[in-house]
Amino acid sequence: MASRFDPTGYLTFDLGTGKVHTRGGDRVVVLPDAALEAIASAPGAEHTFRALGKALAHEVSASLGSPAAGSTPEDVATHVGGAFSTLGLGAVSFVTWGPALSVSARHVPASVAPAALGALLETLIGELCGQELRLVLLSATVDGESTFAVVAPDAAPVVAEWATQEKNAAAVLARLGGSA
Repeated sequence: MASRFDPTGYLTFDLGTGKVHTRGGDRVVVLPDAALEAIASAPGAEHTFRALGKALAHEVSASLGSPAAGSTPEDVATHVGGAFSTLGLGAVSFVTWGPALSVSARHVPASVAPAALGALLETLIGELCGQELRLVLLSATVDGESTFAVVAPDAAPVVAEWATQEKNAAAVLARLGGSA
């Protein structure tokens, strides 16, 4: 059974100093969606979202109480989803398709483009796995849902081509998993 993510005390507000910290000790800033939009549309936004992914990986490891490598995939997915949603970034889920893995994010702020979201998630998952990987966008909707395939760097160009050809996330993941 996967360990539950406990949002209680995830953020600590010190009104006397005006500081907000995560349970893992990182200082964070609560900001409105309009400010996030300015950050997301600024030059270098991908770098900013990669830094956020790295910080979230640190938070997930702290939440798990041990490195992700020592946890079950279900525990890691639960804690990634909890940390992501607690910060107001939306809801994240993982699905395995045989040996293939996809990650989907829903209810992401409209200002966060799929490329920025992909950079964040790619860094987050890569840091937790301790290896270089790529996320290939399989689908994105106007209401803030994006689905990515998690692949090795050398497979990314092929999977991206499949995504262009197939226009269907399930079909790409089936091909990636070897069942098509």
